[in-house]
Amino acid sequence: MRGGVAASRRAPAHLSNNALTPEISLEGNVSPPGTARRYRPAVAGRLSAALVAVCLIIEGGEAPARAAPAVVYAAPIEGMIDLVLVPFVERVLAEATEAKADAVVLEINTFGGRLDAAVVIRDALLRARVPTVAFVNNRAISAGALISLAAEKIVMAEGGTIGAPTPVQVGGGGNGAMPGDGKTISYMRKELRATAEARKRPPLVAEAMVDPDVVITSVIDKGKLLTLTTTEALKLRVADVRADSLEAVLEYLKLPGAEVRRPTVNWAEQLVRVFTHPVLSSALITIGILGIIVELRTPGFGV
Repeated sequence: MRGGVAASRRAPAHLSNNALTPEISLEGNVSPPGTARRYRPAVAGRLSAALVAVCLIIEGGEAPARAAPAVVYAAPIEGMIDLVLVPFVERVLAEATEAKADAVVLEINTFGGRLDAAVVIRDALLRARVPTVAFVNNRAISAGALISLAAEKIVMAEGGTIGAPTPVQVGGGGNGAMPGDGKTISYMRKELRATAEARKRPPLVAEAMVDPDVVITSVIDKGKLLTLTTTEALKLRVADVRADSLEAVLEYLKLPGAEVRRPTVNWAEQLVRVFTHPVLSSALITIGILGIIVELRTPGFGV
């Protein structure tokens, strides 16, 4: 009996141990029903959150570059077009290219000037590596028309005019400015045409601005030079849009709020302008000739 009692007493302990073992196994190693299904979405959610966080970090690293405002250079082309404008425009284009500017806007208001200077500026605009815009406010006459046609876009203010880039010669004996000879007009006619073709503008309209022999039905008759108003320029596809302010130009370019940098002629360029001005240069030449005459007539003078 003792053995039986002992056995019976030990039996519950043995059964208890066997019963506990599966419980421990279930709690430690086997997930309750439905736990695995809940666990996998949780892991997937954590991975998704981690990926989103990484993307946000990457986006945050690139955000400052995209958030930087656009940069636009606005350079004035005013008064007489002279040799000083050549290095000035070339410098502006170079600075804008180096700064990776979004556009260069030339604010044009001129009756013209030197043909050679306008041709060099035209070449610089055609090979520019930055978008260029001619903002005609209020006029681009003569050499100013050539410069405007060389820009990628032409924007004209209300009441603006563009055209008449025919070459003239300063006559002697008080005759004033005279139309250029046939050779010069022929060259300028093709210069205007080539410029218009490069910018996808009507080449015949450009030729009519410089050669009075060009006839365009319902536009210009023979014997007249073509000059266009803002409305006419838009109709003939010479100008792209009408805008009355630089802010409106930026809106058209889809660059509202852009940082506008306004370069100016530096002191060296201004000094060149002074000494190459027609009046002053003529006076300096006259003084030089008088000095030579005095020296020849008065040997030893000034020694």
